[in-house]
Amino acid sequence: MASTQQSIVKLSTNQKIQLLIPYVNKRIIAQIKSVALIIVYLISFQVIVLNIAISEAAILATGIAVVVLGLALFMEGLFLGLMPLGEIIGIKLPQKTILPVTLTFAFILGIGATFAEPAIGILKAAGTFVEAWDAPLLFMILNKYSNYLVYSVGVGVGIAVLFGMLRFLYGWSLKPFIYILVGILSAFSLW
Repeated sequence: MASTQQSIVKLSTNQKIQLLIPYVNKRIIAQIKSVALIIVYLISFQVIVLNIAISEAAILATGIAVVVLGLALFMEGLFLGLMPLGEIIGIKLPQKTILPVTLTFAFILGIGATFAEPAIGILKAAGTFVEAWDAPLLFMILNKYSNYLVYSVGVGVGIAVLFGMLRFLYGWSLKPFIYILVGILSAFSLW
């Protein structure tokens, strides 16, 4: 029986950094591309539409750089940690269970993802800045009944994930969903 030998390559710190630079650059550039349009839009809107000069550009640039770095690290963690786990569950769960269990899991996952979403917390925090006499309904929703708002959004996302799962499983077209949702949302907006 032949023994397998592993050869260990010793790299200096400088060589390790040289190997990592292209990988990190690729991740950072991807995030710069993803936020560039919104940054250009916001700056243009402030300068052209609102006619307000950019003050403290160094702080703004530092904040944008931190956002890009944070997104790159977040996406890397997502691809290394959560995506493999999600792929395994996504492949194995439908094979091992019946459809109602899979749909229940999808619904609960949608609700859980909503509760983990940082924007929900920011929405609740933004409610503290709404004055009751300026927008009474918005004040009430964001302050007095903010938990109901979070639950409603969670259930909505859960239902969307559930229908997304059904759409994937049965190959349904997206157009009917869009037409129905636009109709419902338009009716609510008019109301």
